[in-house]
Amino acid sequence: MLKYILAMQQELGEVVQELDWKWWRTRVAAEDWSKVRAELTDVLFFLISMFQLAGVDAEEMCDLYNIKLKENHERQDRRYDY
Repeated sequence: MLKYILAMQQELGEVVQELDWKWWRTRVAAEDWSKVRAELTDVLFFLISMFQLAGVDAEEMCDLYNIKLKENHERQDRRYDY
């Protein structure tokens, strides 16, 4: 599992490098969203791999996502008061 976490962390770093995140300097070039999407796809690949290692299939992954989405919406409605 650790190797997938580290790989995903690296890919997230590559996403950051494709974004114009340095607010203190003049923009060098416009962001290339096709490159950003490609790096995010790499992140997703490693994330899905980790779910598979944990024995989670696509249907369960969607169920888990929807449960968490509902929970997050409820938290937002309560302004994160627990």
